[in-house]
Amino acid sequence: MSQPARKQKFPTAAIGDLVLLRWVDTRGSPRGWVPLDEAEIEPVVIESVGWVARVTPDYLCLAPHVGSGTVMGYVTVPVVCFLKLQVLRRVVSVSASSVLREAASA
Repeated sequence: MSQPARKQKFPTAAIGDLVLLRWVDTRGSPRGWVPLDEAEIEPVVIESVGWVARVTPDYLCLAPHVGSGTVMGYVTVPVVCFLKLQVLRRVVSVSASSVLREAASA
């Protein structure tokens, strides 16, 4: 039986920070039947860049597009899927930070 996932220590990210997140995602199957020995069954490693829209001890929500209190194209990633979290820029402007805080509290 496998061990439960352990949370690693990553840099602290705050709402409004611009980050690069490298994480493990699931892989879905193609349409139709596939011989098992030809199936791509390993998880996929993803790199996402975006503004931190929400952050909790369990997950991080990134949005690549923000404006006027709205976000578009967000992705929420559980911390247990993180491979690397790099803060590229701390809260870059009052307006970006305000927009994300406003969106997160809605």
